[in-house]
Amino acid sequence: MSAPLHLIRQIPFFQDLTVRDLEAIAAQAQIGIAKVDQQILSAGVSIQFLSFVLSGELQISEVSDQGRILSIQIIGPGELLGLTACLDSMPSTHTAHTLKETHLLLLPAIYARQLFRQRAALAERAANLTARALRRHLQERAALANTNAFQRLFAQIELLSNQHGLHKPPIPRQQDLAHILNISRETVSRGLQILIKNGIAIKDGHQLEIKQPQLLSLLATQGVQALGGDVAQNESTPNHIDSSHTPES
Repeated sequence: MSAPLHLIRQIPFFQDLTVRDLEAIAAQAQIGIAKVDQQILSAGVSIQFLSFVLSGELQISEVSDQGRILSIQIIGPGELLGLTACLDSMPSTHTAHTLKETHLLLLPAIYARQLFRQRAALAERAANLTARALRRHLQERAALANTNAFQRLFAQIELLSNQHGLHKPPIPRQQDLAHILNISRETVSRGLQILIKNGIAIKDGHQLEIKQPQLLSLLATQGVQALGGDVAQNESTPNHIDSSHTPES
């Protein structure tokens, strides 16, 4: 069954296309629904569809050949899943699971590649999205190079909060953050408590509402010393405790 035309019109990636183009896309696309905490993409699998998020939220995790989580990204309405694997026709290096019930527009990857060849505007948008993802990846790699465990955690949270201007970024599972940052789950929990106790963030379900983004940025670059005085001394952790720690599976 083809997708409703009005849904195609709502997707920013397809803006400014002609009605004829939109109708052709609608005829090829279909709607998919995924329940909460459902895995919809696995690393190492060739994708059959380029997916556009209509509603809901997903956690995308980049996975190494050894199965270790290397990075995390949260995507929501209007964003794409599987673009890189669609462009190069290689198996995905990411896994994806839903944080909320999610509705997706599924466009066959073969047809999507045909569109990119025929519509320069779509090819340019795909290239821009790929470049943006690369820049974010480089930012994340730079943050992970920091030897201080808390600073790595705060930098990761800042990246999540800056993504599309989110002031209430979803919190990935603590074990996932621990794997990415090469720290313990206890350190992740302590770091989140530092943010909450000092009024930098408020926990709202599975989200953090960032109240003091500038202070969060300082914590990411300077560590808990940015809190000043006795607070910093009480919260500080010797770097060597976590800088070489491999979190448990």
